[in-house]
Amino acid sequence: MGVLKDQEQVKEEMFRISNKERVTDTTFTFTFTQKENNPVHNLKRWYSDLGMMGKHFLVSSKRFPKIKRHYTICSCMRPEILEELIKLELDVLNGK
Repeated sequence: MGVLKDQEQVKEEMFRISNKERVTDTTFTFTFTQKENNPVHNLKRWYSDLGMMGKHFLVSSKRFPKIKRHYTICSCMRPEILEELIKLELDVLNGK
């Protein structure tokens, strides 16, 4: 059990899917962009600290508001980062 801090910062935001990339046959990464293209406080493409671990976003559509999905930030699924992690893993396995 724990205490969630900074809950006063939680609020609904309007986003659109601005990019969708296939990772595998059944996995995709999505990029959400704020509907008015305004910056969103504390939202970035890469989180290097553990402060974002376990945080998620509840996403629903205006068209189908009863259908909801939870998304988490998973920077390692971004294609360019995943590629670098695979290279690093291969280097380690090959003793480099």
